[in-house]
Amino acid sequence: MAIQEWRKAREHMEREAIAALAELSLNEDGRMPLREAAALAIVTAHQVPELVEMGAFEAGDLDDEAMNATAVVVDLASGWDDEGESVADYVEGLDEHDLERLSRHAQAWAAAVWQQMVPLSEAEKETTLASLKPQ
Repeated sequence: MAIQEWRKAREHMEREAIAALAELSLNEDGRMPLREAAALAIVTAHQVPELVEMGAFEAGDLDDEAMNATAVVVDLASGWDDEGESVADYVEGLDEHDLERLSRHAQAWAAAVWQQMVPLSEAEKETTLASLKPQ
């Protein structure tokens, strides 16, 4: 049932992942609530590989820092039984340490994926990020 939270038609999943990556990449100051950031990162971590496989996102060549962040995000995201529980239930069960770790690494991971794998022009990326920044 919960697999529907992330697996959608390509265009819908692509738009959703792009929006989530933009939001997470801007979360440098931790303004996003921990559980919200965790849920976004977990769902998006499931979507990105699918989108790469579909050809919607480009494969990235991430540096060491981004790879370390990816390892943390993917490790925590892989604990979600997307066929058996909702992402909200999974996130609710994470302890504060894992939530903080996921939130901190999700920003670096999302920023790297945003820069290297999201199929938007630099102008489109700048416009998207500008629209999400608090006024």
